[in-house]
Amino acid sequence: MNGENRDTVRRRNLTALLGHIHRAGAISRADLTALTGLNRSTVGGLVGELAERGLVEEGEAVGRGTPGRPSPLVRPRRDGIAVVAVEIEVATIRLATAGLGGHIHHRVQVDRAPDRRTPDATVEDLAELIGEAVQRIAPGAAVALGVAVAGIVRQEDGFVHVAPNLQWRNVALGELLSARLSRPLPIHMGNDADLGALAEHTRGAGAGADNLIYVASEVGVGGGIIIDGRLLRGAAGYAGEIGHITVRPDGAPCRCGARGCLEAETGEWALLRLLGRRADNEREAVEHVLREAAQGSAEALGALAEIGRWLGTGLADLVNIFNPERIVLGGVFARAFPYLADAVLAELDEHAQDPSRRLVTVVTSTLGDDATLLGAVELAFDALLADPQALDALPAGAP
Repeated sequence: MNGENRDTVRRRNLTALLGHIHRAGAISRADLTALTGLNRSTVGGLVGELAERGLVEEGEAVGRGTPGRPSPLVRPRRDGIAVVAVEIEVATIRLATAGLGGHIHHRVQVDRAPDRRTPDATVEDLAELIGEAVQRIAPGAAVALGVAVAGIVRQEDGFVHVAPNLQWRNVALGELLSARLSRPLPIHMGNDADLGALAEHTRGAGAGADNLIYVASEVGVGGGIIIDGRLLRGAAGYAGEIGHITVRPDGAPCRCGARGCLEAETGEWALLRLLGRRADNEREAVEHVLREAAQGSAEALGALAEIGRWLGTGLADLVNIFNPERIVLGGVFARAFPYLADAVLAELDEHAQDPSRRLVTVVTSTLGDDATLLGAVELAFDALLADPQALDALPAGAP
């Protein structure tokens, strides 16, 4: 093996090792050896190099309950590299800075007035918030920016084709934001529900499941799909538009222009429509319906059962196509699941193919409202952990 090949293998092993440490938060050298298939001395050398780069640190050795010496515990350095993550919502911007291991250093939420929701105003506000966040991080430690948008986002450059809830069309958000940042950072953008799936798979209710589907409802309905441990992106990052699969061809019109989409039949607007209610604040109105259901209101429970019916129909189609082992429900679906469960599970039993139905369980999100923001954190780290050469771009020693 020549020098170049040895160096390539070393970098690949470094990033693989760092990925395991990042996902675990803390892991023994012995477990790293078992996970990677490398020998103990190689793992020890790689851990030492990561420590020299200021990325990890070793703690006290821990026993494994088996013969042999205790194995040192390896953790990400909390004062090492960090990323900035942003979630763009209609009425708010949420931002966090996070280190390896998913540790959140700082977070902030800013309410947005209606006149600050245009693309230009959004970029201006984002640039200011990101600049302030970077200043809180040690000099040189910020390595990437992850951005979550509720829309169809082109992965390669962050071009937002359409974000219905934001009323955006054809917005070169990645380009606009890059031009406004006071300090250049690699920008990685994705659909909010895709990133929710990524977070739940890494640190939430989907942990340990290499094939899962995440479906969440707030203003709209979105979802993300993990296949063989990786986020399903499609040719350009557009895969996973679960909210716009057709579950009822003669159903209600959807904002996308079609009829009977999952979003049109199960989203917040659908629930309020079934109850004949209109509201300026859909979230508040939906929470009121959930309180009514908790008090035993037949009207509220009936409407939620109808929502559960169409949600179950859509999930059954997804089970038949993707054969997941776990479905994670987020947003309103998670909060309403006690009232949706019977209808959802009945539709799955009736319409999902039996072999696939037997394998899948339906659970609710453990990350709650943080799922998308934490997914933006993971998206930003993913680029570093997937590119062996990215480590070499980091300064030697503590960042």
